[in-house]
Amino acid sequence: ACTSRLVELCGARDANPAELLAAAQQDNMFSARNLLKWRGNRDVVLAAVGHTGAALEFASPALRADREVVMAAVWQNGLALEFAASALQGNKDIVLTAVRRRAPALKFASSKLQDDREVVLAAVRFMGDSLQYASLRLRGDYEVVQTAVQRKGVALQHATQELRGHRDVVLTAVKQDGVSLVHASSADR
Repeated sequence: ACTSRLVELCGARDANPAELLAAAQQDNMFSARNLLKWRGNRDVVLAAVGHTGAALEFASPALRADREVVMAAVWQNGLALEFAASALQGNKDIVLTAVRRRAPALKFASSKLQDDREVVLAAVRFMGDSLQYASLRLRGDYEVVQTAVQRKGVALQHATQELRGHRDVVLTAVKQDGVSLVHASSADR
């Protein structure tokens, strides 16, 4: 819930954006939904996404396509990439920032970047399970899969059949989490 002053300002038709910004920045429980009336005001949206990255969902389409606004949002919460304009979901700098903050943001990256080795490695280094959002080609890349299973053994389930049967990959996965053996191909059981 927002402070009463912020709620009052959010509901006012003629609220001063500077006053709203000040109230939003002081409010530790800023509600993104209160942004709806201000979704086209760049300063207000920047303040909101800097506080709560998911507030990007309520920004105007123009601001969802604004590189600075989206970068601020994904810096605060990588998963805000979901609400970025598709062109920015294909921006390598933005996507790298997003996956380094929250690896599962790879899910919202363009298919081109889900097939970018640098981007996928950044994601699986942080969270091995992010392998599930990588392209099929990279789910068959030895280094990518090894990196993923070192972080999370059960990420083996997202590797290609060939790598789920690769002795070294399976051994790495099982050392990280013994349950990973269930995801190995029958050739290595």
